[in-house]
Amino acid sequence: MSHTTLEPEIHEIQEKLQKLVSENHADQLLQIIHRTGWTDTQAHLVRVILDSVVHNLEGIERAQRALLQAAGEIGKPVHRKTA
Repeated sequence: MSHTTLEPEIHEIQEKLQKLVSENHADQLLQIIHRTGWTDTQAHLVRVILDSVVHNLEGIERAQRALLQAAGEIGKPVHRKTA
């Protein structure tokens, strides 16, 4: 596989991240959580899902940093220590 075939996936990731940010889910959720009639069980369920979303986003951040670091090392000259 040629490294140039990776470009569409890189663009796809960027587009999906931009879409996620632009959809502004926070405003929608803030309106929903202020509606009356919530039970403790429903609030707990939403809390668990919110925690999961945060955890997944943190994982994506870590994966992106690791990807950039690893890819940045490709093609760099290797300096070997001489004894």
